[in-house]
Amino acid sequence: MIPLLAHLDDPVSRISAGTSATASTLLAVASAEPIQMLAGAVVAVLAPLLISAVNRWIDKRFQEVSLKASLAASEALVAQLKTELARREAAGDVPPTP
Repeated sequence: MIPLLAHLDDPVSRISAGTSATASTLLAVASAEPIQMLAGAVVAVLAPLLISAVNRWIDKRFQEVSLKASLAASEALVAQLKTELARREAAGDVPPTP
C-alpha cells in the first residue's frame, strides 16, 4: 500500500478522511468570491465521488491479487499432494487410485 494512504486502509478512515476534506472545502467556499464558491462547490461534490471510485478500484485490484495468490497456493498444494500420493502408491502404502 502507498505509505501516504496507509491510514485509509479501513472504510471508517476513508469516510472520515473524505468527510474532513469535504468540510474543509465547504469552509473555504464560504469565504470566497462567487466563481470560487462555484468551483469549491463542484470540488466538494466531486471529491468524495472521486475518492470513492479510487477506493473501489484499489479494493478490486487487491481482491484480484489476493485471489491469484490463493489460487497459486492451492495449485501448489494439489501438486504436493499428488506427488505424495504417487510416492505412497509406489511404496505400496496405499492401493493405486483408479
